[in-house]
Amino acid sequence: MPPKKVPGKVSTVRGASYPPLTAPAARPPAAAAPAAASASPQPLVRAAAAAASAASSVYSALGVGGAGTASTAGVGVSRAPPLPPDMDARRQQRANAPPGEGGDACAVARAGGNSAMEGDGAGAASDSSAPAVSSTSGGTGGSGSGSGSGGGGGGGGSGGGGAGCPPSMEQQRIGRFEELLGAEIVDLKALRALSWGGIPPHCRATAWPLLLGYMPPNRAFRAAALSRRRREYLESVPQHFEVSDAERSEYEKKTLHQILIDVPRTSTSSPIFQSPLVQRALERVLYIWALRHPASGYVQGVNDVATPFFLVLLADGLPRGSAHTAEDVDEVHRRQPYLLAQAEADAFWCLSRLLDSVHDNYTFAQPGIQRMVFKLKELVARIDAKLHAHLLDENLQFIQFAFRWMNCLLLREFSLDLILRLWDTYLAEYGGSEDVSDMSLVETSDIGEGFAPLHVYVCASLLTHWSKQLLAMDFSELVMFLQNLPTSGWCETDMAELISQAYVYKSLYHHAPGHLLQ
Repeated sequence: MPPKKVPGKVSTVRGASYPPLTAPAARPPAAAAPAAASASPQPLVRAAAAAASAASSVYSALGVGGAGTASTAGVGVSRAPPLPPDMDARRQQRANAPPGEGGDACAVARAGGNSAMEGDGAGAASDSSAPAVSSTSGGTGGSGSGSGSGGGGGGGGSGGGGAGCPPSMEQQRIGRFEELLGAEIVDLKALRALSWGGIPPHCRATAWPLLLGYMPPNRAFRAAALSRRRREYLESVPQHFEVSDAERSEYEKKTLHQILIDVPRTSTSSPIFQSPLVQRALERVLYIWALRHPASGYVQGVNDVATPFFLVLLADGLPRGSAHTAEDVDEVHRRQPYLLAQAEADAFWCLSRLLDSVHDNYTFAQPGIQRMVFKLKELVARIDAKLHAHLLDENLQFIQFAFRWMNCLLLREFSLDLILRLWDTYLAEYGGSEDVSDMSLVETSDIGEGFAPLHVYVCASLLTHWSKQLLAMDFSELVMFLQNLPTSGWCETDMAELISQAYVYKSLYHHAPGHLLQ
């Protein structure tokens, strides 16, 4: 009797070779659970103690409960603790809270960007002051102001609570972001540390380019650097994209054809990507990126990775409180057409900076992804030996479900809102080198190891989160579940817990002697 086919997504992906998603004809004998790590447990005891100390500050910053007790037997650690009894009530309270009012103090730091294209007839735009973000609880918020010009201005102060009420922790965080982003020279080390626990939405369009090293931290260099990079991209569009098919090579025709197929299917749940203007911009970004990276070319999945940058940078030019619909984009483009062009150019360079750090994920055979999947498999064997043994017993290969997690950086597993929160932490881990014009201000110690190692731990945290359910499933159920994770009801608190658990795993295992991810 031939093996049964399992409904679901096609298992063949360009550059990846792995078994098809078919159930085994006969189940092999149950595999024994992997033995505990052969290394002496003493290093893990010390690592667990260090992780517990370090994790306490992370849990506090993320606003979730304390870290669970770590196992020191060399096999694994416990998952994040259950929510406090009043967590559901606090979630409901947050859901019912009125949206924040007030201005965008962080937008002042991007004032230079709006005038960076004035030589192209873009016009100039600047903010001389910005009201502070007001309190979302208590009485009327206070206000703060800031001013700036050139390559970004100063940030306004954070609004206070009602009369006699001290500012909340969130207001203090917002105020700290505004202070950092409004400085003459942004302290990147402090910005990375603060961004790890999440970035206020109205600050992302400034913080993300800074964290990626695209926007110079020195405000004096910002306008010139942004103008130069934007012009470089925009001048490449008519040279490479706006040409006839007769002028394209067969490779370029094939690349463009695939991009034109993929773009309409990209992030269909977000109204902003239904705009023809945004779709054309995304097509240009992906095509130019593919031509500039011939070793990889265009790979399906890069279109997904580009969407967070478009969402953050486009939303920065839309009215605060708008629904971010295609109509909003059309209206802004009609009134200020240069804003969309700027966001497109910035999205291209931010995407390039991010993918350059994981470039071998997209070259032939995608060796970077293959390594990450292997590391995930070995990590789960140490964290949850029982789950690892069950997956092997069911003949489920990690590549069959984790390839997409690595290729698309979990873009297809969570809503875009939660991806933005996850990427706040990833970009804080990125630690990319800065613009060459400002490299003298950057110390070698400020350059991080990148987000890819943490991403593996986040995937391990995600998989072990459902360990109990997965242990009760057979092959077909495992495939269907892992290809359609039930995360639609997740909120930012759930994402914070996922990240904090990944941090605990990383603290325990990443720097352990002879660790698999070294």
